[in-house]
Amino acid sequence: MMREDWRLVGEALLVGRRKFTTADGGLYKKGFGQWCRESGFGDIDQRVRTDAMWLAQEWEATQQLLVGRPGLCYPPNIRELYRELTADTAEPVIPPALPDPKSSAPLEQTKTSEPVENKDDILSWDNLQ
Repeated sequence: MMREDWRLVGEALLVGRRKFTTADGGLYKKGFGQWCRESGFGDIDQRVRTDAMWLAQEWEATQQLLVGRPGLCYPPNIRELYRELTADTAEPVIPPALPDPKSSAPLEQTKTSEPVENKDDILSWDNLQ
């Protein structure tokens, strides 16, 4: 199958998956598996189905990476290449700012947490206005 065919398979699988998504965002796997078999996707390996859904969701991002690779069509291979090519693109870690060494002001010591004995001592929006 061609890459576009796998995208269409992934989109169809996403429609089926939405039918079996639970209220808390989980997946009713048994029902989805049954739907896959009844809808003609049962002969596709579970990993390939997962990668086809991923391909459908990440279609735009993958197409930029696949320019010049017309023979690369199988979703697991595309996803593997995507991981390899994007592995080094993590967000740079910015270290926290250090205090100005020229400043002579000592750092303030913070008080340890103590239980509040009086409710009026608790800051609230009403107290600040």
